[in-house]
Amino acid sequence: MKYMETGGFQHNPLMRLTIGLTLTLLLGLWFTNFAIYFDRMDLSSSSVVSYYNGSEEDFRPPRSAASMLETTHMHLPMMGIVLLFLTHLLIFVPLGHGLKTGLIFAVFTGAMFTESAGWLVPFVHPRF
Repeated sequence: MKYMETGGFQHNPLMRLTIGLTLTLLLGLWFTNFAIYFDRMDLSSSSVVSYYNGSEEDFRPPRSAASMLETTHMHLPMMGIVLLFLTHLLIFVPLGHGLKTGLIFAVFTGAMFTESAGWLVPFVHPRF
């Protein structure tokens, strides 16, 4: 812990290499995530609703609960690991304790809302 507090990790080339390569993989994750999203829908709410609820004009069936469960099953641990990594780095940023706490809470809350929105569109209301 002292190593992280004193900033000794900043002078260790292996630590910088590890963090740099991890960030490279995360950028690849985000790039492919955007590519998959925009392959299936756009930023309009109608395209999101037709993706989850199906569209007769596009001959697209609605998403099944089983396929959404498989997606959620993989997203939850991945989001947890990615956010653990990113918020762990945030802990060492020179900001106030309250601001750090708020940012960490906001990041995890946003991820939970993002993951639950896919379920809320078909099963609660399309406005989600």
